[in-house]
Amino acid sequence: RAPTMRRCLLAALVIGCAQGRLAVPLKVPPPPPYEDLPPDDDWSDGPAPLIPPRPPPRGVVQARLTAVLALVRRKPLVSAVALLAAAAVREHLRVTRAKRKALQRFRALAAQPQPKFGITIVTTAALPWKTGTAVNALLRASHLAAAGHDVALCVPWIHPSEQALVFPPGETYPTPAAQEEVMRDWLSSRAAALAPFQIRWYPARYDLVRGSILPLGDATRWAAGWGRTQNSGRPDAAAEAQNSGGPEIAAAARAQDSDGPETVAADRDGGGPEIAHAAPAGGGPEIANDLCVLEEPEHLNWYHGGRNWREAFKLVVGVVHTNYVAYAALYQPENVWVIRFVNALVVRAYTDAIIKLSDSLQPMARAAVYNVHGVRCEFADVGRALAAADEKKTGGGGVDRAKGG
Repeated sequence: RAPTMRRCLLAALVIGCAQGRLAVPLKVPPPPPYEDLPPDDDWSDGPAPLIPPRPPPRGVVQARLTAVLALVRRKPLVSAVALLAAAAVREHLRVTRAKRKALQRFRALAAQPQPKFGITIVTTAALPWKTGTAVNALLRASHLAAAGHDVALCVPWIHPSEQALVFPPGETYPTPAAQEEVMRDWLSSRAAALAPFQIRWYPARYDLVRGSILPLGDATRWAAGWGRTQNSGRPDAAAEAQNSGGPEIAAAARAQDSDGPETVAADRDGGGPEIAHAAPAGGGPEIANDLCVLEEPEHLNWYHGGRNWREAFKLVVGVVHTNYVAYAALYQPENVWVIRFVNALVVRAYTDAIIKLSDSLQPMARAAVYNVHGVRCEFADVGRALAAADEKKTGGGGVDRAKGG
């Protein structure tokens, strides 16, 4: 069988060559230029070797650039995708390297005998709206300050015309200073809640469709202290910064004074001056950007277009409060997959670690389940009062709800 196979292959080769299909023109390249060699009498060990010269480096670079340009012309789409991928990989490596160095500095600070961190807490609501992100964030800031850390609480400021949609009836505040006074008065009625800490403000709006307060612009500017005018502690400088507000706050004021399809229009007659005080500057000493706690990180970053939180702070921890997937399934079931995807995407991009209050929340990257809020003593007081009432009715044989009996 082997001779037969060889004969068949030879016949196919002959036929192909005869038809010109397998004929390969042999083009002998011209000989490369040779260097000028010395005379023969200068070589004592035989004839001089014929060594072609090396091409200059500049010629090699030009040849490679020409080849790359030719590839781009032939395959522009593939070249564009490759360029974008290379840029993304380069940016990822840069951010990863910078984050690794920041975490090393954070660990070195935590390894000290009595570490003192600069902690910034960013939340999505503020008193007198008694929602979880307003109450828990305020108490967290107070108790962390009582533990000896430098703490700043960054809360949203919304226009007084929109405050009526969120706050209790009759409670509106023309300036952030008036609202801050109410927040601190509420804290003063709680035990161990008098430690000093800063309260910063970022411009925001209330969205009627989503029933949430959404930041306007880049919230990292106000959370990290970049949006505040720097001063040297002089009272006149602080007052000047308080009255000016800066171009970003002025832009926020114009945004609040404009009508939107899904939000309530602000009062055009009095919208600007109040928003001009939305980010008071020079209200206290600078705080190191060591740790950032994002209350509802997915909520804060749905429309975030500014600097990455992970670049602004050494460590960013998100505390997930709300099951937005369940809300979407209840009101907009067709958008459940969108909410789940966007939440997972922004949490992975803008946080280093996630704390979920319950395992019923959607899975997220780098997440752990901890009930960091605990149970307020007011709930235990209500349970004790109900247990005492049952005991009085039954003559001592009632159910002790406070103890779970």
